[in-house]
Amino acid sequence: MLSLLVAASVLLPWGSAAQVPGAPPGTPAQRSSATSYPLTLSVSTLEPVGPLPGVAVTLDGAYQGTTPLNGTLFLGEVSGGPHSLLLQAKHYLVYRASFNVTAPLAVDAQMNATGGSGVFTGSYFPAQATFQVDPYPPVTPDGTTPGGSTFTLLLPPGSYNFTLSYHGAVTSGAVSIVSGRTIWVHLTVSNTTSPAPAPADPFSSPWVLGGLAAVGVAVGLGVALVVVVVRRRRTPRAPAPPPRQA
Repeated sequence: MLSLLVAASVLLPWGSAAQVPGAPPGTPAQRSSATSYPLTLSVSTLEPVGPLPGVAVTLDGAYQGTTPLNGTLFLGEVSGGPHSLLLQAKHYLVYRASFNVTAPLAVDAQMNATGGSGVFTGSYFPAQATFQVDPYPPVTPDGTTPGGSTFTLLLPPGSYNFTLSYHGAVTSGAVSIVSGRTIWVHLTVSNTTSPAPAPADPFSSPWVLGGLAAVGVAVGLGVALVVVVVRRRRTPRAPAPPPRQA
């Protein structure tokens, strides 16, 4: 695959078109619609050097989407012949270029930041977690640490929200990117969920226990009272002594 480096200020002329055999002079050759080639675009920044995500890509006047975090976007199969490219991103100078496609082509475009980019780097655990900086796609790790992964992103100045998720557990936060500065973070997300609380024991409350104790005392006193009463009723009285004779 050919590799082509296109400068922002340079328009690559495709010159005079070839003549169609047998056609009158001055008649340009027509592009063959049956011939197409894969076209890949890689966008990076000059200082600091690195891939540039979030770049709006327009090819031949048609919007193609934005570059992902690695800065590389596959533009599909394009017809052979001349094409125009327009790249736009916040905090970056507008990029325009023209090129001629005659074979599979990879275009490397470098954009100049109006105020410079910032670096967002760090590591996260576990390695299988999904790390994403809004509004860009999930990050593809650029390295590993014991049990985790590392990442390095080149972002335009501004505020970004990020999330680290794994098996339903999510860690989130925000970061402010400043031109020419590097921000390092270490993120951890647990893959364990808190167990559901066990149902409360109805007899574990101190109020319930106190009530039960009071009821027990009252029942005990009632039983004792009944026993005393029954015993008194069952015990016969001694007969009165007979009257004394005069």
